[in-house]
Amino acid sequence: MNHSDTASAQASVAGPVRLDLRFSLKSRLGERVSAPSRAKLKDFGPRAQEVADKLLQLQHEGRVGFARLDGEAWQVDAVVACAAKLRGLADTLLVLGIGGSALGARALQDALADDFNGVGGPRLVILDTLDPRRVMGCLASLDSSRTALAAISKSGGTLETISLFKLVQDWLSERQPADWRERVVLVTDPEKGAFRELAKSEGITSLPVPPDVGGRFSVLTAVGLLPAAFLGLPPGDFLAGARASGSLAEAASDPAWDYALVHHLWWAEGARVSALMSYRDGLSTLGDWFVQLWAESLGKHRPEGAYGWTPLALRGPADQHSILQLLQEGPRDKLLTMIRVHEDEPDVEIPIGEGAIANLGADLAGRRFREILGAEEAGTVAALVADGRPVIELHVAKLDPYHFGAIVAFFQRAVAYLGVLAGLDPFDQPGVEAGKRFASAILGRPGATETASRLAEVLDGRE
Repeated sequence: MNHSDTASAQASVAGPVRLDLRFSLKSRLGERVSAPSRAKLKDFGPRAQEVADKLLQLQHEGRVGFARLDGEAWQVDAVVACAAKLRGLADTLLVLGIGGSALGARALQDALADDFNGVGGPRLVILDTLDPRRVMGCLASLDSSRTALAAISKSGGTLETISLFKLVQDWLSERQPADWRERVVLVTDPEKGAFRELAKSEGITSLPVPPDVGGRFSVLTAVGLLPAAFLGLPPGDFLAGARASGSLAEAASDPAWDYALVHHLWWAEGARVSALMSYRDGLSTLGDWFVQLWAESLGKHRPEGAYGWTPLALRGPADQHSILQLLQEGPRDKLLTMIRVHEDEPDVEIPIGEGAIANLGADLAGRRFREILGAEEAGTVAALVADGRPVIELHVAKLDPYHFGAIVAFFQRAVAYLGVLAGLDPFDQPGVEAGKRFASAILGRPGATETASRLAEVLDGRE
């Protein structure tokens, strides 16, 4: 079997993101493995519009804003203008955020920035930790005269982001007293919150996080597009790719629906782990973003029992030499998604060498790194499929802002579909909020008195 020929033979839709479901269905795996069938997939066709209608209703109620992709409402022109102003003052943008306020920017930087940045070009530095050694080391490495600051918090009250902002603002204003305000932008709720009030009182530039867009769904708003624009990446291309990748209004033909449905069917067969893998190093951090999106959206209590996929982010070929062993011979509870990028990129040819060096891997001389990576990628898929392990392939033509936006929107719609299919709310995060409340109680923050009382009961072992 020529894997590269068959892998794209049954893509679910033509567009910037193509999905090959063949390896995750019974017709491909054979009778010896319990697996969903293609007929079963078709049986769920009528559910697509039902699920989409529920999501569209939630969008109407102001809870599913990520799918609107409204560049005008999200003030994309203001994002571009703000990035241009900051680039006139600095060549480094220090981004402060946590979770979805940082992972999206880090993912697009790792996937795309190398294609646009030359030596000495604009760069991002992202702080999403309160580890003192990491924070102080970061500040020590920066030249304040060449640094701008973007602090991202939708609520304006995020513990980590406020703590970082107060420290960095003090550092920046001490060293650049004349224009520190010009170097700062706050990305936050358009109407309320501590950051919004600070922007008004100090005359600091601000950009909106749409009220109906949750943090883990906010990559294609100013949260991710401001860092992208600072790097010289065109925000409009991200949104164009996202729009072209599919639509809630046409769920039945949306590849994200097929992706969600296959997960739903494999859950019934006992799958509980969803692993995302790529042999492109630039997509490794996208895997970290995927982990948050999948875990925070789907790990929920339900009346019929807890639900949740444990997400894994895998990097080929490194994890081919570690976690692949678990995927290959461990419990049959894992579903692997392989992202395959088909563009031709600058490559490296293995030299012949001289003397004894020529005998070292002589069969590899003249081959290219991409060829070897492609063989390893196909070999990983083949090994899993041969043993009846489910694999989905996600195909994109190249890595650029258009296709990156398509991938992000694809996963966002998929997790929304899957959440509704599973009978839960994919847009809240009560478990995360519980941890935040307890942390605030431990620190004695205002408004945490009731939680502090509960905390004492829990930690004293009285339950």
